[in-house]
Amino acid sequence: MVIYLNNVENAFIENSTIINGFNGLEVLYSNEVTVSRNLFYHNTRYGIYLIDSSITNLVELNDFIQNNLQGVYSAYDNTNRTIIRNNFWETDSGWYSFEGNYNFDKQPQISPVNPTFIHYLSRPTVLFPSDRYDNVYGIEYVRWFTAFDSKGHEVYYDVYLSDDAGSTWEQLATELMNTTYIWNSSIYPNGEFYKIKIRAGCAEGLIVEDTSNDNISVGYYGMFGFKSTLFNLFLLLVIIRVKQKSKRSLK
Repeated sequence: MVIYLNNVENAFIENSTIINGFNGLEVLYSNEVTVSRNLFYHNTRYGIYLIDSSITNLVELNDFIQNNLQGVYSAYDNTNRTIIRNNFWETDSGWYSFEGNYNFDKQPQISPVNPTFIHYLSRPTVLFPSDRYDNVYGIEYVRWFTAFDSKGHEVYYDVYLSDDAGSTWEQLATELMNTTYIWNSSIYPNGEFYKIKIRAGCAEGLIVEDTSNDNISVGYYGMFGFKSTLFNLFLLLVIIRVKQKSKRSLK
């Protein structure tokens, strides 16, 4: 960890860059701790880790960039009582849930709020398709969240596809300037082990990437959950036939 608070009251952690720790900031058994206008950057696990702390702690107007390098959540709170508001989370564009007891930042920022001397790119979070519930077929719009460059450089994006759960990758597009790619998924075989990867880069050579959270499915499943259109049509005709026979028997 970089900063550790245990059994502390009325503390302020402000205007700091908290970088390259395991947990950047740990707060235990502490009351009225204010964590404001900090950059939590490149911490291996959580940017901030709150455990057994009081109801009066406040986390606001911080930037969480490239934390939890092997996971999703940038913060942990097992108390569900911390006030969390107006922070920037690079891994989510909507309500952000801390890992732990499902605490929320109900008003997250859509871009970083604090100036910094560190040159960084935030990760271009894959929005769709991203998990096992995202079944794609035909023309689909791959979407991702904007990667922010702390020096204001222009950011470009490359799009990659894997059909073997991430073991190998095929490049679909390069040097895109927007955050959408039109993908014709119908030219790929049906399967359930596809992943999407977005790689962002800038003029000074910084590169960051994000991969879909889970395997996604490519192929038409139809109303019965099967991929074969002909099979679904056959089942539908069987059901119609059975219903017609039932109606005749009732006359």
